[in-house]
Amino acid sequence: MAGPTLQQLQQSYPGANLGQLQYFQEVFPSASKAATRTGVPVDVLLIQSGIETGWGTSPAFLQRNNPAGIGITGPNVTGNVYSSLDAGFADYADKLLGHGEAGQEQFAADVKAGATTRTLLQDLQAGGPGPHWAAGHYGGHTLTDTLDSILGKGASGQSATSHPGASPGDVVSTVVDAGKQAAEQLNLDPLGLLEGLTWPAQLARAFLGLFTNWRYLVEVFIGVGLMGAGTVLILRDIGLAAKPSDVAGAAKTAAVAA
Repeated sequence: MAGPTLQQLQQSYPGANLGQLQYFQEVFPSASKAATRTGVPVDVLLIQSGIETGWGTSPAFLQRNNPAGIGITGPNVTGNVYSSLDAGFADYADKLLGHGEAGQEQFAADVKAGATTRTLLQDLQAGGPGPHWAAGHYGGHTLTDTLDSILGKGASGQSATSHPGASPGDVVSTVVDAGKQAAEQLNLDPLGLLEGLTWPAQLARAFLGLFTNWRYLVEVFIGVGLMGAGTVLILRDIGLAAKPSDVAGAAKTAAVAA
């Protein structure tokens, strides 16, 4: 089974560094097989095994195909040895589901219920009474923090890179300024009333600040603005054109005068 390319992995995990991407590329075929067989999401296996193996640098991983420190119960214990990464990930996924391992009841139940990757990682880092292999030494948040990191998200789970540096007020101010310039060029504001038009941007800044996905609202405002500008242009063109009744009246007056 061929694994994904680094470019494909980077698209899936935009926040991952090169070492993480290379680790994902190496173990993805084995992790994917174990995920398909057991129902444990592949991202759970990738993230936890990555942390457990130092992103593929631990002796247990390099020398014994051990993807998660399985069997390492102390500083002088080498842990389990596997003939291949496929075998290592197969046993790893089974133990996550509680096969030959205690303390995995909540995790196994959530896998069966189709829980999200985040929920399952929260199960693993929750700790609590009992042995809880693969839990209790993540500080209560390391796994989910890593998930957010490799997906390019902040602590809130929202994208941290979608529109860097931009704010709702900046975008709306730009739209307002563009509207002013268009009005000046078309001589639609001979009295200069639009020069002091700053309150729409201020109001929009306050309003859009209440929403996480403010981009959609800005797009609506832009659409409405463009429709309004189009309407003004149409009315302006109609006003410049001579009305048929005016043309007829002018012709009649010219005929009488003749």
